[in-house]
Amino acid sequence: MNRFSYVKIQLTAWTVVLAFYAFAISFRPILVHIEFFYAFILVVSAGVVSNIIRRVYKDKLSTLPVLKQALYLVCLSLLVAALATSMLVIAVFIVSNTPLAFPIPSDQRLFVVRQVFAQNWINVSGLMLLWSSLYFAITRARMLTATKAALKQTELEVLQNQLNPHFLFNALNNIRALVLEDAHKSRDMITSLSDILRYSLTKQGTVKVALKDELTFILNYIDLCKIQFEERLQFDYDIDEGLEDILVPKMVIQLCIENAIKHGIEPNIKGGQITLYAEKQNGKLDIKVENSVSPEADPTDSLGIGLANLRDRFTLLYDKTASFNTTKTAETFTVEMRFPIETQ
Repeated sequence: MNRFSYVKIQLTAWTVVLAFYAFAISFRPILVHIEFFYAFILVVSAGVVSNIIRRVYKDKLSTLPVLKQALYLVCLSLLVAALATSMLVIAVFIVSNTPLAFPIPSDQRLFVVRQVFAQNWINVSGLMLLWSSLYFAITRARMLTATKAALKQTELEVLQNQLNPHFLFNALNNIRALVLEDAHKSRDMITSLSDILRYSLTKQGTVKVALKDELTFILNYIDLCKIQFEERLQFDYDIDEGLEDILVPKMVIQLCIENAIKHGIEPNIKGGQITLYAEKQNGKLDIKVENSVSPEADPTDSLGIGLANLRDRFTLLYDKTASFNTTKTAETFTVEMRFPIETQ
């Protein structure tokens, strides 16, 4: 909540309180107009002093145990009520020396102080306890929301930046071996690796990227993987036109393809095919990654941490507005994802 919003809420709340006082005064059997002025003084005093002690709440309450927090709320609320009521008593005595009100006899002054202070202090104390409790509850709720948002962002950054170190080591070793065989191709692979690292590092903090950027990253990734797998790894994609700028979670497709290579292509002596599909259906973006699997593969084999990572990321980003499903047959394994349509 910024300063401007807080002031607006404060002004609105205290205006409502003042209106309530004015409404109550209007229905008294004997209407004394000067009481509207007294109500104004009381409410303005309470509002001003409450704004001053807000700083105490802000600095102290978050660092204290719960019981001390409650004690602070009660004590400061009673103090504010006493200060506001004292301002009212002073105003009553000042006005009594003007033509607007009757003078207060000297022998009645103590009685007036007691009556004015006692009656109004109880009312303002209740009002300030309510104000303090609401302020404290709202502040704690905002802090909890901010903490959850920060935690969520941290979890997302951890999940989205998991570029497999094993892949990087393999890529470097493969490029080193390729230098002696094909210098031109090795330079291209170094460029692809540089683009991959740039994509991963320069987009730190970016949760979602355009599909076209993700696809470029995937193609570089596939090129590097082909150094190791050569003809054993076949990759193709079929993406409908007009989807290039739709946002997808960063590196989510790469995660699926990495999973496909590790659990589908690598165990198969003959290698296999990976195909990426993307289309728009019913106002959603549907993405499918399909890979061939070894006929000898155990259907109970683990699918790796990749899909668990993906599942966690979906939950953090979309809650229930996105979904993914996996399907396994004797020959293929398929990951199907559905995202809400979002653009930059």
